[in-house]
Amino acid sequence: MKKEIAIRAADEALLNVGVEEIGADNRGPAIKKYLQTVGLDEGYAWCAAFIKFRYLNAAEDLNEELSESFKKLSGYTPDWKNYAQTHNIWIPVTTAKKNPSLIKKGYACFFYSEDRGRIYHCGIVISSNKDGFVSVEANTSPGKGVEANGDGVYKKNRSWNSLGSQGGFMMTY
Repeated sequence: MKKEIAIRAADEALLNVGVEEIGADNRGPAIKKYLQTVGLDEGYAWCAAFIKFRYLNAAEDLNEELSESFKKLSGYTPDWKNYAQTHNIWIPVTTAKKNPSLIKKGYACFFYSEDRGRIYHCGIVISSNKDGFVSVEANTSPGKGVEANGDGVYKKNRSWNSLGSQGGFMMTY
């Protein structure tokens, strides 16, 4: 993915802060549009669908093409980590903590749950610093915790530890 696509996706994600579910859990016109990018109907978790929509939309706006393998990514967050590891574009949280400058605007961030034993939530990075990063996340809530079934799109200030022991980032350029 080109840097311009990832940065535009992050900028557009910021413009989506405030989008909320309408009518019921994981439903609404915007959520339906996001979920279509991963082949799902309303009612499913949509954090990964949101970030895929943002990258696809940014590429389209810039008249660029994303790889066929990227276009096939599902709405299941563990698939994204597997994709990143397979393509050698995964940055574990332990590496990010040691060198925060590795984490760039437009990278995808992934949260790991010890209880679930898997990646369970994701977002798009806006910025990073020695203490953590700022992201835009969908299907979350405005509180400080990591909420993977919230009601909208929010800008979040995150500590490195919020990613969990197996969380990390997907380099998008």
